[in-house]
Amino acid sequence: MDQAVVGVSRDIVQGKVYAVRLPYEGIAVKRLFLYQGSREFVLKSDNEKYPEERIAFDSGDSFIYGQVLWVLQSYEKLII
Repeated sequence: MDQAVVGVSRDIVQGKVYAVRLPYEGIAVKRLFLYQGSREFVLKSDNEKYPEERIAFDSGDSFIYGQVLWVLQSYEKLII
């Protein structure tokens, strides 16, 4: 959710969830996959709403903040 605080680790592990900086989106949380044969990262959302994105290995240090370890966010129950 917007305005959440996220704790991250700098380790990269296949298929884990990461905080990444995406052009025109800002910081997003995506599942990260590594494909060495094509020398790229593939970023996937856990929901089907957003398409997967591919980014070259060479730019990994500039867009990956780290693996998401915890999330702190406020919760409001909507009463109708």
